[in-house]
Amino acid sequence: MAGKKTDAVIAGSGNVFEELGLAGSEDRKLRVQLAARLNELIDEKRLNQTALAKRLGISQPHV
Repeated sequence: MAGKKTDAVIAGSGNVFEELGLAGSEDRKLRVQLAARLNELIDEKRLNQTALAKRLGISQPHV
């Protein structure tokens, strides 16, 4: 196909926050990893917000 343009793909560093130049990029990355793991555990245990709130000792709106 004549005239077809392709863009180069550049490998990232693994930390999008660092690439965006945000302060505290390592802390931000760690928070995201922690949140993702918590979501996995919540899914594995099939917890709803009410049950999770009870386990965490907080009110349901804070979940």
